[in-house]
Amino acid sequence: MTSFIKYLITGTLSVAIYISCLHILHAWVGVGPLISNSSAYAFATVFNYLANCHWAFESESTHFASFAKFTTLVAVGFLGNQIFVLSMSKYLNIDVRVAALLFSALWPLASFIAQRTLVFPDGSSSTRSLKRNKRPTVDKESFQTRQTTGRPFSRWDRRR
Repeated sequence: MTSFIKYLITGTLSVAIYISCLHILHAWVGVGPLISNSSAYAFATVFNYLANCHWAFESESTHFASFAKFTTLVAVGFLGNQIFVLSMSKYLNIDVRVAALLFSALWPLASFIAQRTLVFPDGSSSTRSLKRNKRPTVDKESFQTRQTTGRPFSRWDRRR
């Protein structure tokens, strides 16, 4: 599967988590629009980061580096989401859940481009599959050291 298809699947699941949490918090628990929208967005964002990092983009970056960039992108999306949802709800009298669904339909393309180029530029399904099929090279000294210590090989033992 290409990273865009995986991204769409991840995004669809994130939207489902977002809308479900928003509905539960707003309709069933009775939390106001700002807190329910913010909480639902946060739950969906954590899921989205982990799924995109490990599955959709198959990034090899450290979480420290990629999460900082992802958090910045999320902050831009969050601000846009809040302005859009609350404005639609307050000024156009559109239900908060409908406004959230509309924003969820508009945001994905911009987010994919930003994640692909800025957040996870090292990960790509097509380039990773080539890397996976390539045999790792281990020098003889390292191999003998590992044989005597009994410690298993890790991905860090490979030469780059």
